[in-house]
Amino acid sequence: MGWDGYACRVQRDDWLKEDVLERLTGTDPVLLDFQEVARGFGLELALQDAHLSCRDTARMLRRGTCEEPYNTEWWPDKVKELASKARWDFPLGPEDAESKETARLFLELCAKHGLGVRFD
Repeated sequence: MGWDGYACRVQRDDWLKEDVLERLTGTDPVLLDFQEVARGFGLELALQDAHLSCRDTARMLRRGTCEEPYNTEWWPDKVKELASKARWDFPLGPEDAESKETARLFLELCAKHGLGVRFD
């Protein structure tokens, strides 16, 4: 079974009468920033679509933020708080460098654009 983390905008669901996190679509201009960063760093293809898709990246996100990124949602305020408090200076092997950088950039881009994150 896989793991995914999706950058999301807060939307109002009139049917549920509550705010929900909606994934970014292909027409969202924020995706251009994700795509530019992903290309510039030569990182995970999924980052270009504003999502993360591997457990190694989840593990790095957990280590950097000390929060569990499984079956939960991080609302924009929490994302900003985690991005400002995250510690990315932990030791790791060279095989984890790309996953750590991908997790860091994903969190920073979500905070920059006021996005939440939904994890499945």
